[in-house]
Amino acid sequence: MVIYHLREERMENSKFWSKDWKSLMAAAAIAIGLSASAAAAEEVTIKVATSLPETHPFNKMFFIPWAEEMNKKGAGEFHFDLYFGTLTTSSNVWERVTSGVADIGWSTHGNIGLPFPRTEITALPLLINDNVAGSVALWRTFAAGLLDDEYHDVKVLGLVAFPVQTLHSKDQVSIPGDAKGMKIRAADRNTVQTVEALGGTPVSVPSTEMYQALSQGLISATITNWAVVGPFKLNEVSTYHLDDIGLGATPGFFIMNERAYDSLSENGKAILDENTGEVLSRKYMEVLAGINAHFRDSLTASGSDQVITALTDAQRSEWSAALAPRTDIWIEQTPNGQAIYDTFVNAYKAALKGK
Repeated sequence: MVIYHLREERMENSKFWSKDWKSLMAAAAIAIGLSASAAAAEEVTIKVATSLPETHPFNKMFFIPWAEEMNKKGAGEFHFDLYFGTLTTSSNVWERVTSGVADIGWSTHGNIGLPFPRTEITALPLLINDNVAGSVALWRTFAAGLLDDEYHDVKVLGLVAFPVQTLHSKDQVSIPGDAKGMKIRAADRNTVQTVEALGGTPVSVPSTEMYQALSQGLISATITNWAVVGPFKLNEVSTYHLDDIGLGATPGFFIMNERAYDSLSENGKAILDENTGEVLSRKYMEVLAGINAHFRDSLTASGSDQVITALTDAQRSEWSAALAPRTDIWIEQTPNGQAIYDTFVNAYKAALKGK
């Protein structure tokens, strides 16, 4: 209606074109520019998915505080909306993020059914015992460009080495020979190879069925971490814990849909980049490592019937001799394996020193 009215005015007053129209066009241009600026400044909503149900304690310990922190830092640029147990599961999160159902998601690499042979360096036995340092080392190995081939279709926000897995058994295991012939629950390919290297028999058992399998004698031991032992009450059906020997750490990831990342302004990207990567990898694992330590300390406190098996130097040497070939095989079979291994080990040592 306004445009029509202005056209009528032009027919009646030729001066309109020479003065008023130019002024109006200038004002319109300014208005359009302001409108475009406002649109550009509009916050981008980022759908952050976790497979954990809303009541899960880890949401209060990490995901909710993290989202609140990011929303404060990204105010005016982006806003994290959390989705609990709805947009993704631990197994379909990669597909859901790459397809845009969720913008950000996380899981362990072993859950999603895709090959990550380079990233799985963390799953090698005897390699790491400190999970925060291991997570920092994994991120720095990625940042060096040595893992790029495994992440070509996503924006990687963080990589972590989950709490180190150890052996939890019904009978005491002090040397590799004690595990020979033992039925041991193994959750993934790398753990299967570790069990086989010890002469044991790997058995696939879902985490939700470990308690029953140990109770009924279907397995005699499981390789997992304390953050699993505690919640699943495995201390009720196992007594001995070989805590001195790290049997690998499951790698995990935080990923973002590339289109969602590209939708951010340059300032929004900068804010996100500054608060993810090594920062996020360290922050996440500090929380989870604390949970792992809590369960270890509480379940093995004075008066408990749980036994932490202490090893002699000679026994440790036996474990090293039995498991060291796993590393040699991984280096040989993994593309650029030696460079990845050397970079990871150097980064791990530096992280342990606080560098």
